[in-house]
Amino acid sequence: MFTSLLYHALRIRGYRYVNPRYEKGSVMLSIRQESHTLCCSACCNRRVIRKSSQLRRFRSVPIGGQRVWMEFAVLRVWFADARRRFTRAFERYVLELYRFAAMPAVLSRIDRRI
Repeated sequence: MFTSLLYHALRIRGYRYVNPRYEKGSVMLSIRQESHTLCCSACCNRRVIRKSSQLRRFRSVPIGGQRVWMEFAVLRVWFADARRRFTRAFERYVLELYRFAAMPAVLSRIDRRI
């Protein structure tokens, strides 16, 4: 029931409700990310490896006049296909090229560097 509440009332998808806690007049909802929703943030590839996690709290909209906090472990993932990883510097380089050159010229330049 609470997982559907996360989806329909709070518009949170891809997470499963774990348990509630009540602290200092507010509600703490513990949720966890479903494993089939894990993906690379850059390319959305699902072939990722879990590395570690960091417990985070996010404030949500109040329910019944009480503060609601979402608590979950934000997972660090590593993209398993090392051939397709690009650095932020390379990304900035490509964006700079787009400012000064036409797309075919940029694409030919990128193909030489990969």
